[in-house]
Amino acid sequence: MFDMLQKLLIIFCIVCCTTMQAQQNEATFNLIEHTTETGLPSNLIRGMQWDEKTGFLWIITEGGVVRFNGVDFKSNNNDKISPMAPERDLFAVKNNTGKIFLSDGSGKIFGVEKSKAVLSKQALAGKPFFNYHFIAVSDTFFSAKIKTQPVFTQPIQKIVPIDDTSCFVLFKNALYHYTLNSVTPKLIALQQKKVTAIFKIDNTSFFIDANKQIYSINTNTMTADVVNFLTPDRSILNFTAGLGQLFWQPGMMKPIIISDNKAWALQYANNAISSKLITTTLPTDANISCVEYAEENKTLFIGTESTGLIIISENLLQAKRRKNANPKNKNAYFSQILLANNNILTNEGDIIYSNIGPVGKLPISGKFSTRISTTENGKIIWYNANNIEVGYNCLHQYNKETGLTKVYPKIKYFTS
Repeated sequence: MFDMLQKLLIIFCIVCCTTMQAQQNEATFNLIEHTTETGLPSNLIRGMQWDEKTGFLWIITEGGVVRFNGVDFKSNNNDKISPMAPERDLFAVKNNTGKIFLSDGSGKIFGVEKSKAVLSKQALAGKPFFNYHFIAVSDTFFSAKIKTQPVFTQPIQKIVPIDDTSCFVLFKNALYHYTLNSVTPKLIALQQKKVTAIFKIDNTSFFIDANKQIYSINTNTMTADVVNFLTPDRSILNFTAGLGQLFWQPGMMKPIIISDNKAWALQYANNAISSKLITTTLPTDANISCVEYAEENKTLFIGTESTGLIIISENLLQAKRRKNANPKNKNAYFSQILLANNNILTNEGDIIYSNIGPVGKLPISGKFSTRISTTENGKIIWYNANNIEVGYNCLHQYNKETGLTKVYPKIKYFTS
């Protein structure tokens, strides 16, 4: 009839009628801890990868690999993933195409296919395990480098993929450039700077030196440029003194800095890096081994070396109260409209508040029925309500931009 019912909003809500406290306007957090008592095979977590496509968290523990769906854990030891291995032999990475790979102590590499970890690369006898980490760059890079002799005599600190054919390697606080066609990595001359951390934000690579200065890396010239760090507290970059910890691994879009009970996500724009506070509720006694952040879900996953998995998520549910509440008011509604100030107008004509202040002009005056929708990206609100002038329920239209209401008396609705 009309293109008016494209979006049907039917929300049931229970309204809290107690006095709203000031802190309800601030972010609150839920903290959940998972250990062997709740399904983890071990409380020692060696690596994690968040799969945003499926919403699963893949966890490498001392007792094997598990998949976490937000409620419980599913073991993948059916694929004979070795449950025990030295720390350097276990990793979880995501390459440039978004493919997740997990390793075990035997040298096998497993790829995540939809919701399962399946064998992707067989272990090669006598080949150095250091080279296995190059799966984070690409399949092609891995296949070429796995057969070569180890380019470093000890485990490397970090690999940062540049593209499918090249990467940066941090080894003994020095930065190297390693390509598909190069026999050995090339040391990047950085004026003898001691590199304490290397990471990526989106597609730009950065490093931090011992003086807590951040640099961006020009991958064409292999030179470094100073980047501003917009934060009142630069001490969180002091990783050598243990005041802060930076967590980043291939596949993470933004690195996470943790200091004391706080966690920040780093973001980059206009030649400056800023820190966005995620939470101030971190346990200060957790020996953190790895971190993953699901930004869309506002959830921080923290793997520890002895106390299992800690999940901190922002509480998106906020208590709201009804103006002039009394015991005779209804506490459940069938339709609501979100107002510009985040208050809610219900089909009973009540306003549920999160922000107490001037009401202003309401899109609907009085009660309306449960049929409601919007068009033109929310500009037009369609609803049916009793119209005193015509004497029955009929279709109405409200234009948010003009503030005008239009009545369609020929389109009647019958209510029980």
